Amino acid sequence: MKGGHHLYKRLGVSRNATTGQIKKAYKKIKKKKKKVPKRVKEAYKILSNTKTRKKYLDSYKHKKTKKRKRRNQRGCSRKKRKKVRSQKK
Repeated sequence: MKGGHHLYKRLGVSRNATTGQIKKAYKKIKKKKKKVPKRVKEAYKILSNTKTRKKYLDSYKHKKTKKRKRRNQRGCSRKKRKKVRSQKK
């Protein structure tokens, strides 16, 4: 499922919003604009259905737990830089 955590932002709703609030937000957007953007439709389609919403939340939780290494401008981690320095001496 595409979109990441931005699905809620696209609809302008908090993450703990009910299906009724999601539906209301979608109708509000639909009222303002004659053509609803594709991304907003996709967000509504995923978040309005409880099964797809649960899948989305589960997949997002797993992605969030991954740790990233800090990198400098050259793209090296600190450990790698220390190894390179010690080898040069």
